[in-house]
Amino acid sequence: MTGDNAATHRGHSSRIVIDYTSGDPGPCLVAVAGLHGDEPGGLRAVQRVSDDLAREQPRIRGRFIAVLGNLPAIAAGRRYLDADLNRNWFEEDVAALLSRDPAEDSPEDRERRNLIAFVDSLEGALQYPIVFVDLHSTSAEGLPFICMPDTLTNLRTSRRVLWAAAALPVAFIGYLFVYPMVRILWLGISE
Repeated sequence: MTGDNAATHRGHSSRIVIDYTSGDPGPCLVAVAGLHGDEPGGLRAVQRVSDDLAREQPRIRGRFIAVLGNLPAIAAGRRYLDADLNRNWFEEDVAALLSRDPAEDSPEDRERRNLIAFVDSLEGALQYPIVFVDLHSTSAEGLPFICMPDTLTNLRTSRRVLWAAAALPVAFIGYLFVYPMVRILWLGISE
């Protein structure tokens, strides 16, 4: 997509599916697809958004990045290889991982290290807020949704970054913000 982001993504190019910006300052929306390797919905959504961005090249404020989560599990078509990558992101789990010898890592531990390094590279390179959307599939019936902890910081950030940037009406139901999932990736950062 647009922009030269080689310095930001050094060592992460195989993980990055989309890195799109018009060059206008603003927040960064990062979508993670395939944290569970057997959930194709996020992968399909990211591909659709990539196709739309390439075709329409909209002007956006900020940046949209889509990354793949668990590369070995995606390649194997399995939820995970040794451990559920979606379950070990608590502060104490990350600290334990980073203090341990990488030679002891499972495939998912290596993926976590790579994702942590990717996020660290973004935090050092961007001056605006970063919002993460973790895309998952479900076999349950119902509307797509976004779930986030009900904290003041999350409420302020989601309002400022998603609502203001997208100018979309958002249904708030307890801890859930309801959107058509693919369109939030598209509209959530559009002018």
